[in-house]
Amino acid sequence: MTCLAVLAAVSMWQAGPDPLDSVRTANEQVAELLRQPQSPERDAAITEVIVSATSFATLAENAVGSYWPAVPEEQRAEYVAVFSEILSISSVQKMGHYSADRIEFLDQEAAGDEVVLRTHAYFEDKMVRLDYTLASIEGEWKVVNYALNDVDTVENYRKQFFRVIGSEGFEGLLERLRARLAELREPPGGDERR
Repeated sequence: MTCLAVLAAVSMWQAGPDPLDSVRTANEQVAELLRQPQSPERDAAITEVIVSATSFATLAENAVGSYWPAVPEEQRAEYVAVFSEILSISSVQKMGHYSADRIEFLDQEAAGDEVVLRTHAYFEDKMVRLDYTLASIEGEWKVVNYALNDVDTVENYRKQFFRVIGSEGFEGLLERLRARLAELREPPGGDERR
């Protein structure tokens, strides 16, 4: 049994750079970009870093949990695309307001076939716990979940999504996500013609 655990750990760590290095590199790239004046180009570059560091497909699948196998393939593709764009836009918007002054990397722990990387992020005089869950996907460590002060992102979305799916079906969830994405895509200040 111990031999199997060691073999699993060894194969997991052969997935390219260390999970800590993957997150540290992405954070450093974002921090550098956030020092630039806000612009559509800067935001696009931040989005690119976030997208390359994150497996939105895994996050999206986990957010609907046990409903995933019953979702038709065409709805899966649209759901993953819409949900991924919502998360990436939201992340860029939040970073503009809540970018950390510094991040302290504490430790990483294997949890099954994933790794949990614990950090503290400091925003002015406040510290928040930020735990990243990473999985090896196609030889690279990707963020598949994160928890901010013990608020688990996947679990939070799952609770909301289960309520909607239970009352409105998966198509109802897609409709709500499409509407949310349309709101996020609208330029600040909204449509001046209204």
